[in-house]
Parts: sequence; structure tokens; C-alpha cells
Amino acid sequence: MKNQRIFNKSFLFLFISNFLVFIGFEMMLPILPAYLLSMNASSI
Repeated sequence: MKNQRIFNKSFLFLFISNFLVFIGFEMMLPILPAYLLSMNASSI
């Protein structure tokens, strides 16, 4: 029973961390094109 509990906890932690990374990526997505455009403009 103990092993099952540890497995559930680690699985939940993995799910939450993946969810947070996905949310962070979704929030970064609209910013990314403007950031790349400004980098290209400054490099030219």
C-alpha cells in the first residue's frame, strides 16, 4: 500500500509540473514573435 501511495504522489507531482510548464509556454507564445522581431531589428 505504501508504494502505491508514493507512486500516486510522484505521478501527481509530474502532472502538476507538466501543467505549469504548458501554461508558462502558452503565456510566452504571444510574446515570442515580438521578441524575435525586436532581436532581428536590433541585429540588422
